[in-house]
Amino acid sequence: MSTVQATNIKSAASASNNIVLDASGNATFAGTAVMASSFLRNRIINGGMDIWQRGTSFSSPSGGAYLADRYFTFGTVTSFSRSTDVPTGFRYSASMVGTDASVYQKIEDLNCDGLIGGSVTFSFFARSTSGTGALNVTLVSPTAANNYSSFTTIYNASVSASPSGSWTRYTVTASVDANIVNGLQCQIARSGAGTTLITGLQLEVGSVATPFERRLYGQELALCQRYAWVSNLRTLAPGGMQSTNAALVETAFPVTMRATPTISVSGSVTVDDYFSTTTTGPLSGATAEVSGASFLISGLTTLSPPRPMHIAPGNNAVFTISAEL
Repeated sequence: MSTVQATNIKSAASASNNIVLDASGNATFAGTAVMASSFLRNRIINGGMDIWQRGTSFSSPSGGAYLADRYFTFGTVTSFSRSTDVPTGFRYSASMVGTDASVYQKIEDLNCDGLIGGSVTFSFFARSTSGTGALNVTLVSPTAANNYSSFTTIYNASVSASPSGSWTRYTVTASVDANIVNGLQCQIARSGAGTTLITGLQLEVGSVATPFERRLYGQELALCQRYAWVSNLRTLAPGGMQSTNAALVETAFPVTMRATPTISVSGSVTVDDYFSTTTTGPLSGATAEVSGASFLISGLTTLSPPRPMHIAPGNNAVFTISAEL
């Protein structure tokens, strides 16, 4: 293979150099660098397994339950947890222990624009610490937008007869058709029993697996919070007393949710009326929109409407806002 050596590169129609290369290999562009797949090329969210809002360790999770942000599992999974055993350049991986265990991510239809009618490449890092079962990758697209009750299989094949004990990057390339406009689900499955560690998931346009795209932590968290937000009382704001034994509190979501979310709550909230009454009751009765929610604190002792209310210290309320696919 021959090597082209140059310091400056200039378009035939340009009066000055368009690209200047220095001795360290750095390139300075006079115009804009344009990539066919864009700089925001990874359609997987939380590909580096950095965001774990729901917890960092799950024992025998139910099939379909979301664990690390944007990921859920099927098969017999005995544990799913965050690990610091990672390939170079990563902070966390997901450790999945089980039999015929799979990990999935659904990509929203709105994030599949630009994938239609060409090739996509799915890549990830994995290693095995026990077991010899093969790794298999499946890509499917629903036949209706974001509804996986029926789907078209785009790719389904083994990528390893037995995953290595060392970190290895696996890649698959598939041709996609118009059905992908409805969304895309990426699945990594491990046959048989064993422990598999996975990180660095990426789905991008084209037939080449480019280096893993890294986003700032705040950007990755905000992308995850479009689908789920787990929070506590510190994000609640006083609403008002509804009666002598009920009060209303409100919260604004950090980002607009994908759709009107479902809400689960636990724990209790302590309120006072700035005078002599301090009382505690359970958090319940959520009403949500895509940008925020209100909650009812019921079972309080006698309050004094219309006095203002204050959320007092000593609370253990936690709520999960979910608009997952």
